[in-house]
Amino acid sequence: MRGAARYLKAIVIALVIPAFVGAAAGGGEPLTKKELLKQGNAICRDADDQIGVLADNTFGPYNTDEEVPPEVVEAFGAGLVPILRGAIADIDALEPPTKDAQRVQKIINAFTETIDAVEADPSIFAGRADGEDPFEKPSKLARKYGLKRCA
Repeated sequence: MRGAARYLKAIVIALVIPAFVGAAAGGGEPLTKKELLKQGNAICRDADDQIGVLADNTFGPYNTDEEVPPEVVEAFGAGLVPILRGAIADIDALEPPTKDAQRVQKIINAFTETIDAVEADPSIFAGRADGEDPFEKPSKLARKYGLKRCA
């Protein structure tokens, strides 16, 4: 599970963020950055809980020193997609601060591309000998914006 744990940590950090920053497409009154962060963090906590349940159900039968079969890691990746898409939909009703709209949209686009890639091929999580995190770029963008709870 060592490999799975590494992926799980990266996935939890990186995949939850798109749900948080999906606010750029909202249509209401613009929020302050503080309000956006507060509401987004609440959504991220909910998504984190769902991802934790998914991880427990997926990886629970394996010992920490046991290698998890690639198809199990792929199933985990596939299970993340609906969680993240749901969280994005929840955040989508929020409106980012006007001055941050382009930056938030850039973060959303980066995560959406990666989520789309996972949906098309969940095996991107399995067999990554290089240890590369497919969500490294969008996570970096989100951290730079200050998404502490979600990053």
